[in-house]
Amino acid sequence: MKITSSWASVRWLFAFHWGIAASFSFKEKDKELLKYYETQVEKNHIDIRFHTEVKSLDDVETDEYVIAAGSMGPNRLHLPGSERFLTAQEYISNGCKDGENVVIIGGGLTGCEMAYEIAKSGRKPVIVEVKDDILIAPGSCMANTSFLRDAFEYYNVPIYTSARTVSADENSLTILDETGKEVRLPADVIVQSIGFKRGLPFDVPENADHVHVIGDSAKISNLLNAVHSAYNLAMQI
Repeated sequence: MKITSSWASVRWLFAFHWGIAASFSFKEKDKELLKYYETQVEKNHIDIRFHTEVKSLDDVETDEYVIAAGSMGPNRLHLPGSERFLTAQEYISNGCKDGENVVIIGGGLTGCEMAYEIAKSGRKPVIVEVKDDILIAPGSCMANTSFLRDAFEYYNVPIYTSARTVSADENSLTILDETGKEVRLPADVIVQSIGFKRGLPFDVPENADHVHVIGDSAKISNLLNAVHSAYNLAMQI
């Protein structure tokens, strides 16, 4: 299948998916890697089709199928006042610039990187995590997580672990802390960063050697896993 498109469109595709993750001020190397991939796509004349929905593998005739469609979207909370919550993608896409008091629900890597970006700007992030610690996802880089923990201590970022989100109003988020005490947190902005849904956009035959599912389509993980899974598959086929 030979598909042509403008390079401006190719840049948009990369920027929309990867650029969000690389948009933090401290993600210089991610931005460089994005630029490298853009250059390689252009240099190798890789054909891309835009605005095309594949509803079945029967829609495309090829020898090998690689499904790297990402997740099925972010997880969302449904509780009183949650209509005002932003997803992490929405907040990051806007530059993490809104709000003096920003409450982040979710203490994974994305939530903690948002908190660091906000703290660096002189504003006041708060992290609320339902588990008993932050940054405990398998496969996390210890250098990154150790740095973030040190940064939160330096910037005096409040962290509530073993905490449950109860409700929100236009000015605050109410939680139950680890003791069960109700705490009302001032919140100009509330961001939910509670992971993603794994899944596929259509049915895929099982045990088919010519069909390969990688990245978040196979397992919700991080950028490093997505790059490694793509590279390893490319070396196999």
